[in-house]
Parts: sequence; structure tokens; C-alpha cells
Amino acid sequence: MPDKQWYYALDNKQLGPVGEAELSRILSEQELPPTTLVWAEHLERWTAAGEIAQFERSVASADERSFTEAPKPWHRLLARMTDNSIYSIPYVLMAVVLFLTLNAIHPIEKETAALAIVLIVTVLAPMPYILESVLLAVAGNTPGKVLFNSRVLTQSGEKLSILQALQRTGAVWIRGGQLISCVPVVGFLGLLGLGVYQYTQLVTYGAVSWDRNQSLVYQHGRIDSARVGGLVAAAFGLFIWYGLLSFFVLMLVKDLGTAK
Repeated sequence: MPDKQWYYALDNKQLGPVGEAELSRILSEQELPPTTLVWAEHLERWTAAGEIAQFERSVASADERSFTEAPKPWHRLLARMTDNSIYSIPYVLMAVVLFLTLNAIHPIEKETAALAIVLIVTVLAPMPYILESVLLAVAGNTPGKVLFNSRVLTQSGEKLSILQALQRTGAVWIRGGQLISCVPVVGFLGLLGLGVYQYTQLVTYGAVSWDRNQSLVYQHGRIDSARVGGLVAAAFGLFIWYGLLSFFVLMLVKDLGTAK
């Protein structure tokens, strides 16, 4: 059976015919955009190459083609630290609002303030877990992964379902050491031990245990100048945030210390 013949439009000119493999090569090597129009006899009209399954990969952007599954432990670690820092913003704001609300309803005495804070922190503890799961399922990514141009996909290249996202995030918290890190003193040692273990999994098998167990794919793309700018802006913003947070905590401790 002869190869299907294709025509394509470039610089307002109709070019072709060429075979399917040849057109795929042209689209890829010349880095033509997904909107490049192509036509073959079985099509009713000229169609964007990005809308045709066999040409989707060929017209992928340069950024898309840069993605690789090669493990980059430091990128993953920094993306995780960025996510955790960003999640702390709504977490702390909600904790403050809850504390002030409770204090307005029933003034919190100095002797019970520590207990109230512990209860609030415990109640809100699942919030970062839920937030990350929703982001993975709805947006397909997290802020830290966007900044470091990383992503988690299924084997078919789709974003995670909400159940897959909940399972993965739960595994990150348990096997990645984030949960045990909340325990004073021993938490750091547990986090360090689990971190070393997952690092060996990553460099040995190319994936950490939770991604292997769920058959998920973790990919890294190139970090261009725009993302470098985003990382600098995020670092500056988080620096300001933690400065304000430290100031608020000091004021709160001072107020509690002077409370009668």
C-alpha cells in the first residue's frame, strides 16, 4: 500500500506532496508550530498539524521536546522545598484567622494559648496534603514543579486523577519523610534517613518508590530565562513572607507574655 501523501502550508505557500514520515521529519526539524496547516485526501479541510495524532509529537514546542525522564535529584528537592514554602502561606493565614476568631468568640488565656495553637495546627495539618492533590488533579502540576519545569504524568501522558494524586501525595508525605519531620528532634533524623533511601531509589531505578508503585512518570524540562526570573521572584517573595511571619510570631509571643 503506497504511503499516504501529505501537503503542508509554509510562508503562505502550499508544499508537497510528501510521505507521512517525511512530513513528520520536516515538522520536527524545522520546529514548525502546531498551527501549521496540513492536508491529505482523507481530510475534508486543511487541518492544524497539532490536531492530527501522528504529528502531535513532531510539532511539539522546543520546551516540550526538552522533557526527559533522566533523574535530577536536586531539581526535585528544590521543587519540593518551594512547594512546601508556598503551601505554608495559606496554611499560616488560615491558622491566624482561626486563632483570632476563637479569641474573639472566647478570649484565649495565656495559660491555654499554647494548647489552642497546637489544636489549630493539628486541625489544619491535612491542608497542604489536600491542596497538592487538588493541584495535581486539576491543574496537572504544583507551583514548585512549574518553576523548575518538572511534571508528573501517567504512563499515557495524562495528568493524574484525583485518586492518583491523593495516593501519590500521601506516599510523598509518609515515605518521603514529611510526616515524620513534624516530630521534634527525631523528625529530622527520620527525614534524613528516608531522604537518603529515596535518593538511592532514584539514582538506581530512575524513579522514587511512590512513582514506581503507581507507574507514574516524572519528567524534567529545560529551565529557561523566564523560569530563572520566576525562581528569583519566588525566592524574594518567600523571603519577605518568612520575614513577616517571624515578625508576627514575635508580636504574638510578646502579647501573650504581657497578657494578664
